[in-house]
Amino acid sequence: MSVVRFLFLFVLLSMLPMGGMASGIDSLLRELDVAIAEKSTYDQRKEEGLLHLKSMLEKCTDQGMRFDILGQLFDEYLYYNTDSAHHYAMLRFAAARSSGNIRWIQDGNLNIAAVKIITGMYKEALDILNSVDTRSADDYIKLYNYQLYSSIYEAMHLYALSVDEKNHYLSLSDAYRDSILSVAAPGSADYFFNTAHRLINEGNCIEASNLLTNYYSSIETCDRNKAIASYILFNISHCLGNKDDAVKYLTISAICDIRSSTKEYMSLWMLAEIIYDSGNLERAYNYLKCSLEDASFSKARLRTIKITELFSVIESAYQKQRDVQQRRMTTMMVVISILLVVVGGAVVFSRRQIQKLRIAQSELAVANIQLNKLNDELEVFNSQLVAMNQSLTVTSAIKEEYIGRYMELCTVYLDKMDEYRRTLSRKAATGSIQEVINDLKSTQFIKNELKEFYNSFDHTFLKLFPTFIDDFNALLSPHEQVVLKPNEILNSELRVFALVRLGITDSEKIARFLRYSVTTIYNYRTKMRNKAAGNRNEFDDKVMRIGG
Repeated sequence: MSVVRFLFLFVLLSMLPMGGMASGIDSLLRELDVAIAEKSTYDQRKEEGLLHLKSMLEKCTDQGMRFDILGQLFDEYLYYNTDSAHHYAMLRFAAARSSGNIRWIQDGNLNIAAVKIITGMYKEALDILNSVDTRSADDYIKLYNYQLYSSIYEAMHLYALSVDEKNHYLSLSDAYRDSILSVAAPGSADYFFNTAHRLINEGNCIEASNLLTNYYSSIETCDRNKAIASYILFNISHCLGNKDDAVKYLTISAICDIRSSTKEYMSLWMLAEIIYDSGNLERAYNYLKCSLEDASFSKARLRTIKITELFSVIESAYQKQRDVQQRRMTTMMVVISILLVVVGGAVVFSRRQIQKLRIAQSELAVANIQLNKLNDELEVFNSQLVAMNQSLTVTSAIKEEYIGRYMELCTVYLDKMDEYRRTLSRKAATGSIQEVINDLKSTQFIKNELKEFYNSFDHTFLKLFPTFIDDFNALLSPHEQVVLKPNEILNSELRVFALVRLGITDSEKIARFLRYSVTTIYNYRTKMRNKAAGNRNEFDDKVMRIGG
């Protein structure tokens, strides 16, 4: 792996949040992340269903059918948008009063009370509930009435300040839960949910688990019923001390809430708190952000207040983590810059060494010529010595003198040969530099490193921003969509705007990064702006908001 690629991946890995969970739970959390990312799709499906019901209401003239359709609209809006739910509850109550049907009036009154419970208007809800006479009512009205009483006292239990108040409201909620069981049909969701709640409060968590698990396995659709069942199983697992199962069921509950477009819920923000405690600040922040958006949309005021309190704590910790990551990123970029300078220096040094090698090779060629000349001179000198030895017959003193001179000359020659041998040995030791020269002349190394670097950049960038390509195409006209080639992660145009998304908006810097001309980058950006579905002058700003 190249130095540049290693450093780039190290920087990204160093920014990943710490902390983890069991593999099964982690898989569910990723499924929840996908559901949150696709939340708008589920909401669009919900809106289409609501539009269909409204269309039916406009065309309907039968009083009884209109009352039923208003009830369906109320049910669909109750945990989606309380303002709209209140609007249809009032319309339904008005229709009931105009009909004079006592059961309808009671049902409409209870609808209004249900909305007021969700919005935290407990006194007004209790006034309505107390006004409904259920003594002669049918089982449906009694069941509905008991459910609302149990819900309101359970909510008051959650928000009560003192222990005595909490216990008082909890006992009232349990009493009405017993009333629910007196009229709920055996085998119904109301029967299983309320029986499980009662068993939990009595401390019979194993029995509650056995009861609800059997019912849970029969639920095939990830709807609100499964969300409620999963939430109760979360409480049972918590009661039994099984932390992994508790997180699993709370995650499933959150997934079903998102997929059923339920906006008034507890699962996701409670899960965010658990995720926060496990150390995954980014995921906890995203979950709380989604919860706050949904609570604000649904106008669930008490939920909004509760989530806001938790959100401020996690947001502060999240921002601190982001600051640490930013400082770490800055440090690593400085290190990379220093290393790039070192690499640049090494390249300059290598080029100088190449120049020195060429000079050495030239000197070696000259030395070889001089050696040949020296060998010729030595042969002449040897011939002269032979002649000299033949003439050294006069006296022993003359003979010794010439023998000494011969030995000295041989010694000098041997020294010269040895010195030359050592010089050749030193230069021969650098003989492999030719491979270095060939490698440095080749541009394939740079091409391979650029390919690996861009491949690493593409894969990373898309993890964020996992929906970048779809979001980018959403900014373009339908017939101008970017279509990638097989095995292509990002093309040049997408990579230009990926850098724009990262805050690199200067065309000259982008050109240096991608090794294109500034004119090419300008043409890419202009071409994409011209394909924009909206105002082309706002195109770059919209790109920079992708994934935000």
